[in-house]
Amino acid sequence: MATYEWTEESAEITRLASQVDAIEIAGCTDDGDATEWVSDGVGADFWSVYFHFTPEWPADPNGLAGAMCIADRDTLEQARAYAAELSAAHGLTVTEY
Repeated sequence: MATYEWTEESAEITRLASQVDAIEIAGCTDDGDATEWVSDGVGADFWSVYFHFTPEWPADPNGLAGAMCIADRDTLEQARAYAAELSAAHGLTVTEY
């Protein structure tokens, strides 16, 4: 079983947190070649935590104008705990998908 314990560097988290409007959690699958978001987390291999940006995000490096993954966790409970830490530190709401 793979371990998904990746987190963006803390300086980057702090920088990005000042530009976002929310935190999102979503289940994902990993087939070795691609990572895909899964609806309602059904069949998720791991859980990702995202910062959500408004479409007006001027510094969007990916052209997504939406969300940027900042962490991966093995379980939903771990993702929720990390999102709660970020929410408390930065005053952001958390939404699960």
